[in-house]
Amino acid sequence: MVAVQFHEITKFLEEASNKLTTLQNMTTTTFPQTVSTPIIKKMEVLEELINLISSSRMNTKLLVSSLRHSLLEAGVILVKITDALNVDTVESYQILEGLAYIQVQLCCAKKKVGNDLTNNKIIMD
Repeated sequence: MVAVQFHEITKFLEEASNKLTTLQNMTTTTFPQTVSTPIIKKMEVLEELINLISSSRMNTKLLVSSLRHSLLEAGVILVKITDALNVDTVESYQILEGLAYIQVQLCCAKKKVGNDLTNNKIIMD
């Protein structure tokens, strides 16, 4: 069984993927091409990573690692967009809000996998 299906996190990944598609379109129309191109490239990396997580037959350890990587990518995009915000527009803040939403979905997926692995017990390192 695919680890994603075993841990029942496809809903979180679908939500993140759908929001990312919307944000890609908004980024293209909100920012000038010189600003939007590097942001879109990072969004494409995140999209590929989410698709890989959703469709591959990775084990749970690799799944957790991939979810961490996707959270880092989303964080990098947030920084790039924050740097690009030289004009306060509704759209630019909607993009930031959408990226925060994506991070929440990815965190929920990662937490679900972690809870499944520990049977909802808190492990103190």
